[in-house]
Amino acid sequence: YLEIRRLIDRATRWFLVTRGSGLNIVAEQRRLQPLVSSISAQVPTMLKGHESARWGDRAQQLRDRGVPQDLAEDVAALLDVFSLLDIADIAERSKCEPGVAARMYFRLSEAYNIDWMLSCITALPRDERWSTLARSALRADVYAALSQLTARVLRSTDVNADEASRVAAWEATHSDAVTQARQTLAEVASTEVADIAVLSVALRAIRTLLARSESR
Repeated sequence: YLEIRRLIDRATRWFLVTRGSGLNIVAEQRRLQPLVSSISAQVPTMLKGHESARWGDRAQQLRDRGVPQDLAEDVAALLDVFSLLDIADIAERSKCEPGVAARMYFRLSEAYNIDWMLSCITALPRDERWSTLARSALRADVYAALSQLTARVLRSTDVNADEASRVAAWEATHSDAVTQARQTLAEVASTEVADIAVLSVALRAIRTLLARSESR
């Protein structure tokens, strides 16, 4: 119940932030439902590294509490499935298949510690209104940076190559910026307490990578 409520909360915020006063729920449902229905079951197989392990651990925890396997696996992936909203927009802007955009999105998410950042944001204090708003804004900024990074790699690499090759080619082209970003992300991930200041530095590292890769 709590996982489903978190999904509804984030999806509602996503529609309000990205569509604003022009939001047309019926039109959005018609546009997104086919994509979400066709890809959501595949999302766990698209997760990489720590994100795949996190999904597996969460699914096992639910199974240990008596949740049927299929339901446990679906619920464990709900917040990853939420990313399909951004992925739909990425695929549309980049003119690529949604499955390609999704695989690229999750590969880059693992490569640039996005799951760690989102987990740390969830753990931030929520004792008063401004803390809650700060957490929400920081989370939205992290998702936006990942979306921009995914679209950037999709647009500037060979469409005939697989995701791993495309990421490697893009990173080779922007090796200095990538190295600096990875160093910063490794440093912040090693801190004992990841507060808003630390997470802002991590987010800034990705934004700087985007800026430097765009200017080249």
